[in-house]
Amino acid sequence: MMRVNLEAAGLWHAVEPDELDIIRYREDRLALAAILRSVPSKMRASLSRKRTVHSAWEAVKTVRVGV
Repeated sequence: MMRVNLEAAGLWHAVEPDELDIIRYREDRLALAAILRSVPSKMRASLSRKRTVHSAWEAVKTVRVGV
């Protein structure tokens, strides 16, 4: 669901960038804000301290999927 929402907003490339993708700070923060709105409140503090949305997404995958 999160991927579909971020793809629709044109922000998924910030979460899972290709080698040549250039991620603007605003795109990164918008994508992170979307993720923070959709995770349990106990995860928000630690995710909001992540440097990039990609690193926050990796943390979510580790906790929720066990990657």
